[in-house]
Amino acid sequence: MFGSFLDAGAPLDLAWEFHRMRDFLDFARNQAVIYNAVDWQGNLLCPTYMVETCTYDPTQARTSPQDVQHSNALHEYIGPDHRPYVWAYYPPLNEWFLVEQNRNPEGYQLLVDFNAGCSPNCACDAG
Repeated sequence: MFGSFLDAGAPLDLAWEFHRMRDFLDFARNQAVIYNAVDWQGNLLCPTYMVETCTYDPTQARTSPQDVQHSNALHEYIGPDHRPYVWAYYPPLNEWFLVEQNRNPEGYQLLVDFNAGCSPNCACDAG
């Protein structure tokens, strides 16, 4: 299924691709710094205000339904810019894909569907 997503081409035009997980995390951390983002309890996501020392990781599982800055089971989260995102790791290419729902609804749904098809034991995530 994900291969057909990659072959389609158009959905990837509006997706971010990262060759390293670190780059994906730095993208999210940069947003947290720029937007001075806080979690659901009012704590800064990046209290040091520096990407290099920020530990925010949107791929971590939510600890509660209010913890929307972290991923649900389908890897959806609300970014520091208050926009809905979904991410997926695609092992054959060793790449992380990130799609913002409002920018690319079709690509967003494709990644949600891809993540829904992954079992907890398959290599569909970064873990």
